[in-house]
Parts: sequence; structure tokens; C-alpha cells
Amino acid sequence: MEKQWNHFEQWFLNKAVKQKLKEFHRAGYLNVIDTEIWDYAVERMWKKQSPSFKECKQDIEAITINDFFDYQQVKVQIQSAKFFDFSDIQDLL
Repeated sequence: MEKQWNHFEQWFLNKAVKQKLKEFHRAGYLNVIDTEIWDYAVERMWKKQSPSFKECKQDIEAITINDFFDYQQVKVQIQSAKFFDFSDIQDLL
């Protein structure tokens, strides 16, 4: 998403992210940080579209813990595959 937000919109979206972060912390996920929630929204939810401010705020509010962690698992698997040493595959055979 390449959309530029004005200061007012940035403030409200940041507030929505902080509220979502508090929800995660109340559920016991204390290691989650606000930038991870924002990255999830940008990389997963808004990857192919440029939603309006209102849609972005609603999307952030609708993030579920399950969806967030499913995405984190996929992200780690993709990153791990990039660093896999295929020359050591003989050890597995």
C-alpha cells in the first residue's frame, strides 16, 4: 500500500493499532508489538488494494489473534525456506 496519510489519519490509525495491541496483551500475548500489527495490516490485508481511511480503521479493529498468528507462522516459514541449505539435503536421504 503506497497511500500517504495526513497527520490526523496517522494519529487515528496509530490509536487503532495501539488499541488492538492492548487487546493482544490482555489475551496474554505480551511479546507482540505495534509495528507487527501494522506490518500485518499493510503486508496481508492491504497488499493488493489501497483502502480508504475508514476501511483501514475497520480492518485494524477486525484483526483477530488467530489471523495475526497464522500470518506470522507463514511469514516465518517463507523466511526459513529462503535460508534453507539445499546442499545438506543428502543428510536427509
